[in-house]
Formats: sequence, structure tokens, C-alpha cells
Amino acid sequence: MKKSLGYCASLVVGFAMPAWAADSEISPSTYGATHWGYVDFGAALFSGDEEAIAYDESWDGEEVFLKGAYVWNFASDYSFQLDVSSSSYSEDVSGETGGINPYDFSRSGSSWDVMGHLTQNTASGHCYGVYVDLGGSYSDDNIYAALGLEGQLNYDTWSLYGSLGGDYGIGGDAGSADSRAVVAQAKATYYVNPNLGLTGFLSGADETWSAGDNSQVNWGLSAEYKLNNSPISVYLEYDDMSFSGENAFDKWDGDQQTIWVGFRYHFKNGTLQQINQNTF
Repeated sequence: MKKSLGYCASLVVGFAMPAWAADSEISPSTYGATHWGYVDFGAALFSGDEEAIAYDESWDGEEVFLKGAYVWNFASDYSFQLDVSSSSYSEDVSGETGGINPYDFSRSGSSWDVMGHLTQNTASGHCYGVYVDLGGSYSDDNIYAALGLEGQLNYDTWSLYGSLGGDYGIGGDAGSADSRAVVAQAKATYYVNPNLGLTGFLSGADETWSAGDNSQVNWGLSAEYKLNNSPISVYLEYDDMSFSGENAFDKWDGDQQTIWVGFRYHFKNGTLQQINQNTF
């Protein structure tokens, strides 16, 4: 089945992160705007497999993703960003239980997420702040909330991003099972030129709940290119996820590979580096 531990958006998508080409650190005020943002549409193909004591399973499917982000620069060195996203997937699953009972079925699902970032921008071009996240599923009553710290260092053609937070089940089965997770993420982006960014990312999560535990590690690579003098950028991403867990009755591990392709429409023009320096 399509695997995710239910964590909010801070763990999910790893597209190119900010930097701005220069020979030294650059102040965020260089972008010269009081508000900006983007609309992001992506589509993915994924496949994976899982082995457990009680069953073996494999799956493949597709997913679509729509996100809007808007940033308000409400003071000379403070900004607030609001992200709203929705995704939907469908998959075909096959497996067997006990090594002798095969099964096949199809399923689909969808989810939503709302995330806020409060950020202070330093005169040297770096930024740091806090994020709050709320997400859940349209098909059931599971709801997760997250709170954490994040920061970003901007140098000449490089940008480094990191975050650390907690994720908590507050509704549905996730809430009744007392789901809790520690989530960490790191990203590094190199800008080949002002409109082409290459990103590598790594994230991990460790979840416990009343009946067991889960762990998950994601790594991936992405490239984003903004068309010259256009508000459109396009991206391609590869994401590899591995997971494992256990409860009183079973133990499991598996992995999933995902390829994303999509585009962003930016509300304010500029180079990709200029825009991304001011947007998570």
C-alpha cells in the first residue's frame, strides 16, 4: 500500500530551496516585495513493497498534488507564510498472507494540509523561525498537528535548510492511539545559474503509539528550472522512502520509490533564486 506515517507537509515535499547568486550573503530585503507566493501543481508515479511476518505486499499507483503558498512581509525583518495543499492518490495492491493466500485490490485516498511559517530574516541573509502544521484525510477522521523550528542559511550559490519538530495525532484513530513522532529534515540546494536549482534532501521520522512504533527515512534529488522572464517554473523529483515498524503481533519493513513532475506559477517575477530565498 502507499506508505506514509501520516506526518504533515514538513516531511512530504522536497523541491528546490532558497538561495540567491552573489559573492557574499544577501539580505532578504533585496527581493523588494511586501507579499508574494506561488501555486504548485504536481503529479507522481510510485511503487513499493513491504514484508511482514503475517503478509507480503506490493503496490503501484499515481498521485496528484495542488498547493498554494502566500507570504506577507509585515515588518522589515519578519514574514509569515501560509501554505494550503491537497493531494489524491489511487493504487493497485497485490500480496499474500501466510505465504498461501493471494489477494488483489485497488484503493484510493486524499488528504489536506494547512501550514504556517513565522520567520525572522537577518541582515546577513539568513532566516529562522517556527512552523505550525495541521493535516488530515478526507476519507477518514484522522487529523495530525505539528509544531517545530526551522532555519535557512543563504550563501552565494548555495542554500541550506533544516527543521526539527513534533507530530501528534489529535483526531480519529491517530488521536485515540496517542500517535506521536519526532520529525527532522535537511536540504541543500546548489544554483547552477539564477534560474536552475539542484536539491538533495534527507528526512526522517520516529513514531510511537499505544500499540507499537514506526520509523521512516526519505531521501531524494530534485531539479527546478524557471523559464526566463516568465512566472512559470518546472520541476522533476525522485523520492525514495524506507520504513519499518512493529506491534505486539507483527513486524514489518518496506520501501517506496516516487517520481514527481510539476510546475509552479509565481505571483511575483524574478529569478528562481530571488523568489525561493523568500519562500519555503
